[in-house]
Amino acid sequence: MTRRTETAIALTVAGSEYTIATGERRRIRLSEQRVEPAEHEGGPTTVTPELVVRYPGRRELHHPAMDTDYRLFPSFGLDLDTLPNPISVPTEAGELDDGALADELGVHRSDRPYPERVLWQAFAYTTFDPRDDTPPELTQLETGHIVLRKESF
Repeated sequence: MTRRTETAIALTVAGSEYTIATGERRRIRLSEQRVEPAEHEGGPTTVTPELVVRYPGRRELHHPAMDTDYRLFPSFGLDLDTLPNPISVPTEAGELDDGALADELGVHRSDRPYPERVLWQAFAYTTFDPRDDTPPELTQLETGHIVLRKESF
């Protein structure tokens, strides 16, 4: 790797430079090589190996800290100051519809990495479960992270 930013890495492979964007997977063909099978059947052959590179971007660990009264979540692209208060919670058959909630709040889950999509479900159900009467207290840190506090923790 020759350099890394929040949005991409640059690396040099066999004298050529490649840039891989966050979340992207890239296959880089390497030069042909002559190999001999271990079983010695058929004799030497030529193969063209590929290097597969994926740059996941910056990683964060989110978890409920033990013995705390809060949960920490990524921002999901939300700005809490712009959201309605209270938020109308969509349900389907009496259960929270986390997909409809994401759409209503402008959270584009498909644009987010898989771990964050899973965290969205945890955030939505922990915060807005229609069967939990405990009101959530949401705070947004300067980093964008969302702090959730509930009496039921």
